[in-house]
Amino acid sequence: LFLLLLPMVAESVVCPRNDAGLFIEQNHIYSVKGVLQIELLFQRELAENGNIEYCYTTKTTNIRSPVLHLNPGEQLQITLTNLAPIATNLHFHGMYVSPLYGQDEVMKTNVDTGGSFTYNLKIPLEHSPGVFWYHPHAHPLADVSVLGGASGMIIVDGLEGRVPDLAGIPVRTFTIRDNVIPGLASLLPATAPTWDLSVNFVPVPYPNYPPAQLSIQPSSQELWRVLAACADDLYNLQLQYDGVPQALRLVAIDGAPTTNVAVDSIMLPGGARAEFVVRAPDTGVQLAQLVTLGIDAGLLAPKHPFRPIIQLVADAAAPLPALSLPVPGPVA
Repeated sequence: LFLLLLPMVAESVVCPRNDAGLFIEQNHIYSVKGVLQIELLFQRELAENGNIEYCYTTKTTNIRSPVLHLNPGEQLQITLTNLAPIATNLHFHGMYVSPLYGQDEVMKTNVDTGGSFTYNLKIPLEHSPGVFWYHPHAHPLADVSVLGGASGMIIVDGLEGRVPDLAGIPVRTFTIRDNVIPGLASLLPATAPTWDLSVNFVPVPYPNYPPAQLSIQPSSQELWRVLAACADDLYNLQLQYDGVPQALRLVAIDGAPTTNVAVDSIMLPGGARAEFVVRAPDTGVQLAQLVTLGIDAGLLAPKHPFRPIIQLVADAAAPLPALSLPVPGPVA
């Protein structure tokens, strides 16, 4: 088991979470010798803002929702222990794995309070590289669990083999989650969103929407891997520099490499994933933001207003991301 641990602030006893303000990269766990073996706890906690949160944390290190990295042909072994007062299970969203018992079976496999269950998944050799995710699928409890934060990213590595010019590119990962706006929904104005959002558990709350601040080297190129780990919300992502949409090089969607499409916005309903190359702003840009554009779903539908998510600050002294796609070694 290999871990890339990054700082987390404002930890709680049960479900660690971050303060609004700085963007924080997620924690990543990698397979070793063809196996990724991990123990996860499913827990519930009453947050300080009054919301009920659900979380997956590693049993021994209390890391919340680690990003799991595997290669095609490897084995994923997760022992899930339920410490919450509701039943749960695991679904491996978008992955090409078996639906049989002990693998990605969600109709009959429930882990009751106090129980444990071990999932043992074989990742096929022909599995596509890209972003997938894990979350509860025990109905009718899946919605409240995911809305409470129980979700995590899975990356099947090897994208550089499908898109060779990406080898060595710096990488950042973003998991956007929806959550209940604290307080009484009936008291919110019509302009309010139906749900709040966070990115890597950094809140971007209503009504002021303080975006997560990200220092980035000017004019650099990075691969951004984004998961909309949402129970109910949806997003239309756009990168804007001084209000002008920027070209995004879309290289994969929903875990499937694409043919390098240039787009200026990316629609992500709940569960969707997108991987795209961005060019960082230069120092002359006054306001650089990753935003979700307003979505009009109809008069009686949920509200999805314009909101900033990330604010980029061009800084020549900014550290490079801790992650990058590998550069293939010489062929023997």
